[in-house]
Amino acid sequence: GLGVKTGWLDGEIVVLDENGLPDFHALQQSFDHLTSSTDIVYFVFDVPFFEGYDMRGVKLGARRQFLKALLEEKSSEHVRFSADFEADLASILNSACRMHLEGVIAKRKDAPYASGRTETWLKLKCKQRQEFVVCGYTDRSDGSAQAGRLILGVHESDGELLSVGSVGRGWGAADATALKRQ
Repeated sequence: GLGVKTGWLDGEIVVLDENGLPDFHALQQSFDHLTSSTDIVYFVFDVPFFEGYDMRGVKLGARRQFLKALLEEKSSEHVRFSADFEADLASILNSACRMHLEGVIAKRKDAPYASGRTETWLKLKCKQRQEFVVCGYTDRSDGSAQAGRLILGVHESDGELLSVGSVGRGWGAADATALKRQ
């Protein structure tokens, strides 16, 4: 729909709630075979490759200016430009937290595109939390077809996987059955 023959658009998919805010649970449900995925919106924030050109070496500010012009002409309700805000970072983060968003991404405008985490961008979260690797699960003591607890780990700076315990709450019986089946 954008008229792009070849390219790589970097962004994030979300499902917006009735207030126009991302709803992670609704996004998860949109992938369920019983639910339509027509509510998914792709917020595009970068363009590393476009029509045969490798734009990774171009400064972020110029890539985003190009992307904004492209999407102003061709965007839809399902593909949108991810707006940026030039203001005091603490104020932006406080606003995001008051809106109950996960947080904000701060990027240097003069940075080239790089895969993975670099020192040129920061993920600033409203709630401090840790992401874990699900390494396995335990069976429930009642012998049911449900996963009991999920065994969790984190990657240390050297890449080694370190066990950090387990979690067994936050999902119902149907989800526990689906977890074990997967």
